Formats: sequence, structure tokens, C-alpha cells
Amino acid sequence: MVHLIVNCTLILFGLAIQCGALIPARRIIEELPESRNRQFWRILKVMIYLFILGYAGYGVLSLNPATPPSYVVSVIFFAGALFVLLVCYLAQQTVEDVRHIARLEQENITDALTGLYNRRHLDSVLKRELGRSKRYALTLSLIMLDIDHFKAVNDTHGHDAGDEVLRAMGRIIRDNARDTDIAARYGGEEMTLILPSSDNKAAMLLAERLREVIENYKFSAGDLNLDCTVILGVATMNDDIQDAASFLQAADRALYQAKEEGRNRVVSADAVD
Repeated sequence: MVHLIVNCTLILFGLAIQCGALIPARRIIEELPESRNRQFWRILKVMIYLFILGYAGYGVLSLNPATPPSYVVSVIFFAGALFVLLVCYLAQQTVEDVRHIARLEQENITDALTGLYNRRHLDSVLKRELGRSKRYALTLSLIMLDIDHFKAVNDTHGHDAGDEVLRAMGRIIRDNARDTDIAARYGGEEMTLILPSSDNKAAMLLAERLREVIENYKFSAGDLNLDCTVILGVATMNDDIQDAASFLQAADRALYQAKEEGRNRVVSADAVD
């Protein structure tokens, strides 16, 4: 009788462990995108169900007085149940750890206020894209944007209103950029767009579109509705640009020229003496 109780206890605990393994398996399947890995996890989930059915069937057979219980089989089943639970649990924890690391990495390269990339990432990506442009003879353009009279917004309406304007600018830039473009906050109210495989004409068209969208946009800050305009400088890769610093300087010169010409405009570095 004691042997039967011990055997049934092992079986019941094993079944409980197997059912518990379904929880992390289900969560992993929900987290994964539709892919081959997700299909494999679905297969594993089905196998767990089959294991549960086999375990339960063995439990029913072990209750037969004519069939003496086998501790060896029960222990093997129990150890298998523990193994499956451990694999599923560790896999779920790994998914969460990877997600956490990815979030930290994203935060490390993202400007918290605008949602654009930060200056550190801008420098890294611009250097990479310049090397790629030279290596494969690809076009590359850069847009630098500055908000007209932004200091007056802060001085008149407060820094909270200025922050709301910067957030909205970040959204507008992201919404109008291509998936391959890299938008970053250069510093203060200046923002940049790296445009891989874009010549000067394409960059000027995008810059003009951004200027028009921002000019017609109603910026909200609490009960305030603000009108803002921007200046944009456009630089395109040429023989005079040797590194990231000279590329940024070319766009900055175009930006300064736009400011000198009266703001709310786009200027190409090609037109600057």
C-alpha cells in the first residue's frame, strides 16, 4: 500500500509539473513573431500535452493491483517532467533578459525627450554610412534642422512648452523620414537626418516637405497653441567631405546661411560659397 501511495504521489507531482511547463511555453509562443522558432515551440507544446497524456495513462495502469508499481518508471517520468519545466522556464527567462538588454541598449542610444537617436549614435552611424558610401560609391545626404526663435519659446512660455515642441518635432521627423533614414538630436533644438542612398535633389525635397509640415503644424503645450518654423541645411557627399566632422560642418554652414537669409527656409551646402 505504501508503495502505491508513493508511486501515485510521484505521478501526481509529475503531472502538475508538466502542466506548469505549459505556462512558460505558452508565454514564449505569444512573445515570438511568426517564424520557424515559433512553430518549433508549438510542436514542443503539443509534445508536452502528449507527455501529460502518457503520464496520466501510466498512472491509471499503475493503479491496477495486478500490475505492481515501478519506481524506476515513475522516477524517470518525474525527472523528465522536471527537465521540460526547467527548459521552458529558462527559455522564458532568457527571452525576458534579451528584451531587457535590448531595451537598455535602445535607451543608451536614444534621446529621452525627442525619441530620436542621441548624438553619440549619430556620430557612430554617420561614420559608418560615410565609409559605406565611399566603399560602394553610393550617394549620401545629411539634413540639419534648427527651430526658429526657439529661445523665445522657452523665455515666453517656459521650458515645459519648449519640451513639448521638441517632442512634436521628433514625431514629425520620424513620421516623414523613410525607414532607412536615421534621425537624431544633434544638440539643443538642432536635429539631423542621415539619408543613405539619397542625392541632393531627394534630400532637398524631403527638407522642403519637413519645412512645410512644420510650418502648418499646430504645436500644443498645455492650453497653448504655438506656431513654429524651422531652417534646414542640406549637405550631400562630395570630394570635399572626408569625414563625419566635415559632413556636419557642411550642413551647419548651409543652416547658418538659411538663418542669414531670413529663416523658415531650406538651403543646400552646394549653394553656399
